[in-house]
Amino acid sequence: MPPLAAITVPVLERLARERRFAPEEVVRADLARIEHLVWDLDPAIGYPEDWIVFRLAGRQEGIDRPALVRGAALIDELSALAERLTEQAALMAPEGAIDAADLCERWNISRKTLDRFRGRGLIAWRVRGEDGRRRLVFPGGAVSSFESHRGEMIERAGRFSRIEPELEARIVRRAARYHRVTGCSLNQAAQRLAERFGRSHEAIRKLLQRHEKSSPRFNQVAVLGERERRVMFRAWRLGAEPSLLGRRYRKSRGSVLRALSLERADRLRELARGGGLEGPVGPTFEMEDAERVLLGPQPVREGLGGVGATDLLAFVLAARRRAVPMGVVEQSRCVAFQFLKWRAGRLIGGLHPYNPSSGDVDAIETLLRWAARLKAELVRQELGLAVETFETGMGRRLDEMVASESAELVREMVDLTGLAVDQFDPFKAARSGGRLAGAVTMGIQKLAARLVKDRQVAPGVREAAPRAMARVTAGWLIEDWTRTVCPWQAWLEPDRRVRLHLSACPREAGTVLRERMGWSDRAPLTIDRVADALGISTIAVVKLERRGIQSALAASRGEAPAGGRALRR
Repeated sequence: MPPLAAITVPVLERLARERRFAPEEVVRADLARIEHLVWDLDPAIGYPEDWIVFRLAGRQEGIDRPALVRGAALIDELSALAERLTEQAALMAPEGAIDAADLCERWNISRKTLDRFRGRGLIAWRVRGEDGRRRLVFPGGAVSSFESHRGEMIERAGRFSRIEPELEARIVRRAARYHRVTGCSLNQAAQRLAERFGRSHEAIRKLLQRHEKSSPRFNQVAVLGERERRVMFRAWRLGAEPSLLGRRYRKSRGSVLRALSLERADRLRELARGGGLEGPVGPTFEMEDAERVLLGPQPVREGLGGVGATDLLAFVLAARRRAVPMGVVEQSRCVAFQFLKWRAGRLIGGLHPYNPSSGDVDAIETLLRWAARLKAELVRQELGLAVETFETGMGRRLDEMVASESAELVREMVDLTGLAVDQFDPFKAARSGGRLAGAVTMGIQKLAARLVKDRQVAPGVREAAPRAMARVTAGWLIEDWTRTVCPWQAWLEPDRRVRLHLSACPREAGTVLRERMGWSDRAPLTIDRVADALGISTIAVVKLERRGIQSALAASRGEAPAGGRALRR
């Protein structure tokens, strides 16, 4: 039987440990709740830990700041939780349970497919048989529920048939003939053969690749690995031409573009799996006109894309000139920020696993850039409060501290303010009248209290400043904090030199970069939207964006701007 599945969701692992010595009736009640919960979950929605504990254990649990767990992660591991609980309790198989072999025969599927179904909502028990050995069984109720909710998936898997050796040999021979007569590539041959034999393109392509390793026919170079894709992606972000990358790796331009799309999609999937897009979900997010309503207000679309002060003293002085933000502006931006993350997560789940569309990837990346621009403005509006709260708690002004220490504290205050934005629930706040400022104040007060305790400085008492140490003066440089408020900016933002030298770009290229990145005081735009706005083709937009990056980087090195012919409209 398969090994005991690992549980990676912390709240599920904690529940499994708590139930190690629980009575059998308690465990059986938990198992019943698991079977009901799995079909109440939305894969794209984040659920708070206290709610999960209530649904699985039937008790209220006071968690100060419950983490959010995406529904997809819960669905994937609820069967693992059930298996762990049943093994710990040494339960016998329930009446009407079906073993793995019988269920495979009933659904006409392989054991490997059945194991995959356990991560799609099919709940299994790990029980002790009459011979004392442990085995997997599936409760009758769990099987019936899976059939009613995943009937199409079962039917599709049941229709699948393996490629017999005789048919495999025919496919390989015909592929070799296609290549010999027409000169087609392995991928092109796989496409034609998939249509001819009624198989999936991916299945035929993998079959041919497997034979290609032992008996090469297509003279292919090695498939690009993850390392090559990462290197290629970094070069592409710096404005490298796909055709040049193709020559470097002996690949066609199309293969390079596909590899780049795969790398970008993989980064988005990793972001979603890691919980980087989790947050409060509003009741209106699922509505048909949600995008128009939630992303339509002027504060959500305009007043975005400002840079952060890169001079430490200028940062502190600007923060002190704070103005209290309007509640309606804050509310609309907070809601839009959470909606953009939620929408991006939904779209990431729909990306093709092997051949993601570059247009789909660009749409998701644009949503995330927009979310980052909104978060930067939400952080910016609270920086004055953060600085004031910190200085009050410390009894000391930031510009009176050692410059290096002050710079570190500024970074920490920005991070804490950003965390408050991430965790702020605008929907609860709308009902209670709460504001983002309250969450920011709490976080900064804790920071100041910790530092006061570490230094043993009484609150409100100024610490004597050592005379020999330099204080904050103009010219102490810090990083532009607006580039790092969201984790995805690490690969979605162009090199910092691009914006610094944007004026060196050709006029059209600079316009494209401003519109694409949201540096024009407005929300970022997709390639398609920029093409429509400028009246040019999408290919022209891509070339202009690349030319702009090349020109800005060349200017940063003191070189002549990148040239190039005028693009045809």
